[in-house]
Amino acid sequence: MSTLVVVTNQCEHTMAQVIFYENPACAEHARQKALLRAAGHVIDVRDLLAEPWSVSSLRPFFAEKKINDWFDPSAPRIVAGEIDPETITPQGALVAMILDPSLIRGPLMRIGENCEAGFDPERVHGWIGLAAAPAPRPVAPPAVAAAPLGADPRVEVAK
Repeated sequence: MSTLVVVTNQCEHTMAQVIFYENPACAEHARQKALLRAAGHVIDVRDLLAEPWSVSSLRPFFAEKKINDWFDPSAPRIVAGEIDPETITPQGALVAMILDPSLIRGPLMRIGENCEAGFDPERVHGWIGLAAAPAPRPVAPPAVAAAPLGADPRVEVAK
């Protein structure tokens, strides 16, 4: 099997096969997938909410992150104060997420045995590489036709 290697911004990255667990209702995940595809990565999209999670399958995504960073701050149970990410134990957090995957901060990404939760573009670029974002194109001011010298500016000039 051949491997494609790309050099971006003086960093060498291999095109990755990314398992991308998303919340299908999250518009931000669509933008993140587009960034990965633009960098040449192959995306295997899976539904974060439908995945049959277990403690052993979910825990690797959070590595050394603080427990409150495991949670989606916009999840209804977080917003309602039903779950406090600042005080919950790691085991309690994992059990809560298995029972209610909407609590999980997505996307979750897996490449081989390497896992990541959330999408920090700088971190993802350092991990697998992202294409540089195109520079914004300048917006030209609207074209305004100049009236002939001495013409009344209130009168339209036929072209």
